[in-house]
Amino acid sequence: MEWQALDGRLRQLLRSADRSVLLVAPFVKAPTLATLLAEVAASAQIDLYTRWRVEDVASGVTDTKVLPLVAERGGTVRLVDDLHAKLFAADASRALVGSANLTAAGLGTSARPNFELLVELDKPGLLLPFRLELRRRSRLATEDEAARIDAAAAELRTRLPIPHPPDAAASVPHQPGTTWFPKFRSPDRLFRLYSDPEWPIQVQPNDPGLNDLSHLRLPGGLAQADFDACVREILLACPAVDTLDRMLDTPRRFGEVTAALAEPLPDADHRDRQSAAQTLIRWLLHFASDRYGLQTPNYSEILYRR
Repeated sequence: MEWQALDGRLRQLLRSADRSVLLVAPFVKAPTLATLLAEVAASAQIDLYTRWRVEDVASGVTDTKVLPLVAERGGTVRLVDDLHAKLFAADASRALVGSANLTAAGLGTSARPNFELLVELDKPGLLLPFRLELRRRSRLATEDEAARIDAAAAELRTRLPIPHPPDAAASVPHQPGTTWFPKFRSPDRLFRLYSDPEWPIQVQPNDPGLNDLSHLRLPGGLAQADFDACVREILLACPAVDTLDRMLDTPRRFGEVTAALAEPLPDADHRDRQSAAQTLIRWLLHFASDRYGLQTPNYSEILYRR
């Protein structure tokens, strides 16, 4: 899914470059760029196209400290004042385009990430006219211009204080499983939905399957075995599963499982907890059947740990 795991997708692209890396984004933060450049082979020429507006630097969405980072690698930074495009290419043979800037918020690693998109182009060679026009419109960034921009931004910042840095890094990595609870009652169908590119467009926004896949935030293109393994890992980190594990030292009847969900689902009534228990048991039996089992003596249901 191209709006998820953008940082990982971009790093994978950069690691594939042998000869050249092209980075085009109006907003570029030095800490984010430094971690990305660490993925680039020493043999690759790095060209960064960005823009330096005083108000952008003052607000903290971009900074001029990217210049020495690229220069240390023997690359160039070029400025395009009206730049809005976002393009990242490796060896002119692979490219990602979309909405994400080279910032923690843009790539999804900040405390308040943006909702962004990056898509890999089938024919990156078609970008040649754009790259030629990009070069024509640009000028080489210099230390003198960086110093002038920084001085003007510092003065502006005294008049327009920024109380919360927009690109603050998250103190704890995002872990979808920690607050998520499954709602889709047919986990055996989940991979088929995940693999259908048309389904998210056609389904209603409140569809339980769409809700679960959105919260799971899995990368696109997984084979079913990898998909199942990823879902299993997130599912087993769910607070409700931790609650069940603490009580499954002995097999438990369905009513006991329902009652136990009062802790992770404090706002749910008894009927909602019953429905949630049925859904959770189905997910555990589908994605972690080696760990959980269900007995049905005399039409009752008993969940147990293997």
